[in-house]
Amino acid sequence: MAYYLSRELKQRSIFYRHLFKYVPKNQVEYDLAIAYQGPTEIIDYYIINHIKANKKISWIHFDVSNYIMDQGLYERLYSDFDKIYVVSKEGKKCLMNRFPQVKDRTEVFLNIISKQFIQDMSQVSVEFDEWYQGLKIVTVGRISSEKGQDIAVKALARLRRDGYDVKWYCIGGIEYEKEYAELEDLIRREGVSDSFVFLGPKRNPYPYIKKADVYVQPSRHEGYCIALAEARCLSKPIIATNFIGAFEQITHEETGYIVDTNEEALYQKIKLLLDHPTKMDYVTNNLSHLELDTTVEVDKLINYV
Repeated sequence: MAYYLSRELKQRSIFYRHLFKYVPKNQVEYDLAIAYQGPTEIIDYYIINHIKANKKISWIHFDVSNYIMDQGLYERLYSDFDKIYVVSKEGKKCLMNRFPQVKDRTEVFLNIISKQFIQDMSQVSVEFDEWYQGLKIVTVGRISSEKGQDIAVKALARLRRDGYDVKWYCIGGIEYEKEYAELEDLIRREGVSDSFVFLGPKRNPYPYIKKADVYVQPSRHEGYCIALAEARCLSKPIIATNFIGAFEQITHEETGYIVDTNEEALYQKIKLLLDHPTKMDYVTNNLSHLELDTTVEVDKLINYV
């Protein structure tokens, strides 16, 4: 992928330098400062230039090959971080392709999840369309083109036209009103207003995932996808599109299914599970025997500091 930077993008470092003239520096000195959920320019810039810490880390949660970044600005920022963590192996490869000079300071650091905590939280009682007897699909993610809800809508519409009794529930907040309006319009045009259901943001999505029959992650790109990891903790049959983090979490046809990022592939795989429910049981059984707790990752930080 080629990276074409506009004049505006190239001037970002100058913009941040002037912007932060009016932001006082934090006078507390920390053992460790983490720029969480990068690459996010303003956070990374703030940690490097306005925080005192013995060690500074940038923790990258995204696939950098899918983001337009100010190459020069990030080359300078990354040169000042003591360590750079990436949430997946494939994400690290993408970072190395773009910033090979940080190779010696870069490691994989998974998103931290506790299987026991997620399972405990999933026991909370919620009302979730209890009367409905068809197949319940749940997806978690903010409403945005990146998360692929439009692909889900089209796949659902085909399933409903073919006579399958399916409802798709979407948990997540609205990122951009325009994208949400476009998605609502697509839902109306595809005739699935009664079967593609927005549940909104939930502080605890786990009871809904637990009560679902299938978990689907239709994202166009992800760094790792913590929602997918959480669904695995609840032993849900999973279908995910082929973003980089999916391959590290799912063994295809053993602990879930990985499909191409399009409506046809998603439709065909959901149809397969509907036609062959024993395949869902097989995946569920395999997931129930996996060790998924990654809280041990915290030891990396403790030892590093």
